[in-house]
Amino acid sequence: MNSHYFHETRRNCFLILNIRNLILGVGSNLQFTIYRIYEMYNVGLTPHIRQFIVRHKEKTMKIPFSRDPRKSPSINPFQSPSINPNQSPSLNPNQSPSINPFQSPSINPNQSPSLNPNQSPSINPSQSPSINPMQSPSIDPNRSPSQNPYRASNIDGFYIFNLDLIPTGYIINKNEKIKLRFNLENEWTGYLISNKRNGYNCFDLENQWIGHLIVNKREGYNYFDLTNQWIGFLT
Repeated sequence: MNSHYFHETRRNCFLILNIRNLILGVGSNLQFTIYRIYEMYNVGLTPHIRQFIVRHKEKTMKIPFSRDPRKSPSINPFQSPSINPNQSPSLNPNQSPSINPFQSPSINPNQSPSLNPNQSPSINPSQSPSINPMQSPSIDPNRSPSQNPYRASNIDGFYIFNLDLIPTGYIINKNEKIKLRFNLENEWTGYLISNKRNGYNCFDLENQWIGHLIVNKREGYNYFDLTNQWIGFLT
């Protein structure tokens, strides 16, 4: 293989991978994405790469301005101390025992059978078809456009962000008790069960408890892992 061709091909593959990651991360502002690519790699965009960008624009979630922490300071925990658990003790499970599942048995699924999908079939998607998106089209974003954040501009659910303000997935509301979690590829990755204290316990598809959500006073939630480490938030 021609050495120059090999290196150009390798370089283009690297660019395409990073273009995809940028598009998924920066939201729907395609012009900003293109500028970032040019700035980071100091390259012009060939027609081939431009075509790739346009094709992947449809894979950008349509997050409303009012629900995007990168655009709305009031829901950005790093600009609004009242919703930041590191600055607001009442939102921090390490400082408020009543919202700490390891100090409050009534919100701990390992100690409260009614919150545990392995002990309560009605909240277990593998045993209750109505809360399983593989069996219920109305809660499957691949079959229900109104539930798909790439097609609907304001879903009945939540957008998930990590602490770098990058979208990592979204939540679809089934009802007040159950919510379903999806990744950026519209793949079902888990579900949430209400803990009856304005919060939710998070489970993976193996019915393993993996984290919990605490309401943040702005109709959103802060996301904690099982060590009570703050790892993200929902808007």
